[in-house]
Amino acid sequence: MKKILVLSAAAFCFISAIKAQSNDISNNNDVATLNRKDALGKKERKEQQLEKRELEKKEIAYQTTQHFYEDFGNLPIVKSERTSYFDEITFLKDGTAQMAFYDDASNLVGTMADKAFEDLPKDAQEYINRHYNYYSVKAVRFFDDNEANDTNMNLYDKEFEDEDSYFVELERDSKTMILHVTLNGTVYFFSELK
Repeated sequence: MKKILVLSAAAFCFISAIKAQSNDISNNNDVATLNRKDALGKKERKEQQLEKRELEKKEIAYQTTQHFYEDFGNLPIVKSERTSYFDEITFLKDGTAQMAFYDDASNLVGTMADKAFEDLPKDAQEYINRHYNYYSVKAVRFFDDNEANDTNMNLYDKEFEDEDSYFVELERDSKTMILHVTLNGTVYFFSELK
């Protein structure tokens, strides 16, 4: 009887050990499966985040559009795009196309509008006619700074201190030169486009 009892106890222990081992293996398999699923989930989330960033690079921020309407009212937006430096919105005001530049916090940096050479201060017109008479005027643009925002403006891939200014594009032999003209008529070389 003792042998039967000892054998029964031994068999019970042996069966329990085997069952416990199979549960550990099953649990390990479950953990491995969960880890694989978690890794796949992380990979999918990472890919989704990258796709979202790519989309965000192309589209301007929602807040920028809202600030534009606060700043300019219900003017029609012709085009909007995110560039390396700013969110840019092209809009029509009084039948003239203008561009508004917004920083990364969706605050207005300034606006730019096309102007005529005759809109430049007289001193600047005379200086350009005298020193750059062998160039043709390709475009004149006026940048109107938002004095409430300290962000420096970046035009023609060059940063300048934010101040109301004209930019004159001069062309000669397929070379384009940019002049910076202040409101008092001072003319500075700004950049050359290639």
